[in-house]
Amino acid sequence: MARKIKLFLFCSLVFAVSVAVSIQRNHRWDFYNTLSWDSIGYYLYVPAVMVNDSLFEKLDTKSQPYDPDSWIFTDYPGTHKVFTKYTYGVALSEVPFFIISRAVYQWQHGSAPTNIYSPPDMLAIIVSDSFYLAAGLFLLGLALLRYFELRVVLITELILWLGTNLFMYSSMMVGFSHVPSFFLIAALIYLTPILYERQRHIHFFLAALMLGLLVLIRPTNIVFSLYILLYDVYDLRQLRARLQLLRASWMKVIWFPLLGFIVWIPQFMYWHYLSGHWLLYSYDREGFPYWYRPKMLQVLFHPLNGFFLYAPLMLLSMAGLYQILRRRMHSAPAILLVFVLTDYICGSWWYWNFGQAYGFRPYIDYMPMLAVPMAYFITGATSWSFRARSISMMVVVVLIFLSLRLQAIYDPPWQGQWWGWVKVYRVYKEALFLKNF
Repeated sequence: MARKIKLFLFCSLVFAVSVAVSIQRNHRWDFYNTLSWDSIGYYLYVPAVMVNDSLFEKLDTKSQPYDPDSWIFTDYPGTHKVFTKYTYGVALSEVPFFIISRAVYQWQHGSAPTNIYSPPDMLAIIVSDSFYLAAGLFLLGLALLRYFELRVVLITELILWLGTNLFMYSSMMVGFSHVPSFFLIAALIYLTPILYERQRHIHFFLAALMLGLLVLIRPTNIVFSLYILLYDVYDLRQLRARLQLLRASWMKVIWFPLLGFIVWIPQFMYWHYLSGHWLLYSYDREGFPYWYRPKMLQVLFHPLNGFFLYAPLMLLSMAGLYQILRRRMHSAPAILLVFVLTDYICGSWWYWNFGQAYGFRPYIDYMPMLAVPMAYFITGATSWSFRARSISMMVVVVLIFLSLRLQAIYDPPWQGQWWGWVKVYRVYKEALFLKNF
């Protein structure tokens, strides 16, 4: 119990710091520019349903300068209804905070805000992301405490939070899909072993609901279902046993397709409201042209947002993954499979570096999964000599400092043909205050 209390206090501190950084980042209380680009597209469902009398008609989209041919934030052809290519999953996660924030504002001022990008609305988005960050870290911590010491868990979570672009997308660029996805995957990491140990309807129901919401937020997240299926499976014999177990428990397993379909019903309704069709590929001409020549190495190491280039501490996860693969522990095959498939899918996307971003943001969603091998590696490092531990700790501190500094000086876009290794070298020097050397 004492370990859980300390974990809770740590996550509470994370929440408070995240909110404070977000407010400071948004020029203290000037929130109009809190959301931009993708985050507006996710958010539009909230005011359309909760505020606007005519739903998606006459909805303020802040006139983002998108290509009209892509239909993003413009009226759907032949209608006066605003079109967003994104699903409503992120908006659903923001709704409780939006309701509370508006209720408090109305209680204090006697009327609701007239602008859907008002300070209380944007503060709701900030608090939402900070909450899902802290809650995700808490659930991840509970999952890790099954196998690792508290100090190892806290070091692992500190690295994930401050040593990667998780900090950027939870405190500095809010409203994206990554933090809610981080929370849902952390919850599934926590719930999956309980599901197989107890095999109760409620656990299958919760896992199915979380997976359904995860896929709703980003359909390619369906690959994480393989982690649930292959949890603690290391060979064909164990795989056959798992499939037999699930077949025998079909009345519980049925929750997955059932809830997976139910959470999509409002999305089908929105598409039908727009186009008259229940199914719509909302990304139009955006697709996966690199299926046969995926940019997998570029995703991991390229100057344009390469995962390990902007989050080098995640290499600890790879070192730990190698160790647990050899020792057949901690669902290593499932972790490796999900990691590689995610790399393949992202590397096949037409915009494989995901554009104006800091670091490779799709992997933020999967950091709870990668925390497991990282914690294993850190556990092994605690038995190193004092000198080795001291040097390793200094390296970690320097890399966390580097990560925070890079995020602080990030001035988008770090992309285009002009952005290469020379530019990366220069921003690294600037981040380490070595600009004049």
